[in-house]
Amino acid sequence: MPILSNENLIQTQDLEDLTTFFGRSEEQCRERLLSYDWADMSEAWKHANPQTLEEMRAFYGETELYIWELVAVHSYYSSVDVDWLIEQFPPSQYPRILDYGSGIGDVALRMAQAGYDVTIADVPGKTLQFAQHRFARRELSARVVEIADDLVHLDGPYDLVICFEVLEHIPNADLVLAQLAASLKPGGVAAMAVSFEEDERFPHHLAEGVARFGGIRWDMLVEGHNLDRFSDKLYRKGPDRRTGSRWRRYRVWRQIGLYPGRSLVLDRHFFETLFEAHAADDMSLVRKSLVRGLLNNPVRLRNRGVQSVLLDALLGKRIARALKSMTRVSS
Repeated sequence: MPILSNENLIQTQDLEDLTTFFGRSEEQCRERLLSYDWADMSEAWKHANPQTLEEMRAFYGETELYIWELVAVHSYYSSVDVDWLIEQFPPSQYPRILDYGSGIGDVALRMAQAGYDVTIADVPGKTLQFAQHRFARRELSARVVEIADDLVHLDGPYDLVICFEVLEHIPNADLVLAQLAASLKPGGVAAMAVSFEEDERFPHHLAEGVARFGGIRWDMLVEGHNLDRFSDKLYRKGPDRRTGSRWRRYRVWRQIGLYPGRSLVLDRHFFETLFEAHAADDMSLVRKSLVRGLLNNPVRLRNRGVQSVLLDALLGKRIARALKSMTRVSS
């Protein structure tokens, strides 16, 4: 099903961007926009079947489909409310911004027009070239970072980092997150959205990322990088002195499934597995079930007392007390 159903949604300036970039007529560009379907990218990805990071980068660099898709999508919808971002985080207080995975540059263009010092970063290729073409047509400037390696040089620190619907497309999302967090000033803001969910419509949302970062796992990793969520898709970086302790707490969680200080909720399957093991009088299985359940169903406990009891259980101490205490936590 085509993304656009009404040609009146197509912006004149966007159409001019397309005609001058591709050297096609206005009518040809309008027809391509109106015919573009979500399935176009899906089918192209399946046909190319990129397996390595280099092959993925080559696909994104060579395809022109993202240009049509993003122009069509942004004609009626944007996951980033740019006007709200500008109002909440004005250039007078947050002058330097990074748009990582900038696509066709829609967000970055608006920010540049509002007076921010803008850096855009994306895979070298047609989509990034189109973004640069749009900046040039509007006589706006932006630093350009080509993402050709796992880690690239980012000319931080930045006051505001934007990364929307990008990290689910790459196999090293954790490395990129670490770099983005490091490039952000203490007190700076990260506006990020990810889609680590299985969806057959988007095979280019990597299954590896869904397995590693689905559910609460991504939130835990983000917090481990000293980024505190304060609103939907918005995170503020804490002081540098806290970075090391946050990362250590995250590593503890990865090892035993507990994150001191967080409020957690256990799920019903976890309890069923745990009580089954306890009924079999197999203490080692109980401890394994605890660890497996906590890692596979990252949970939030509401008080430190229950966390303390769980630690005792993981160490093989006071198992009965641990089970009794946990039954008071809602599933």
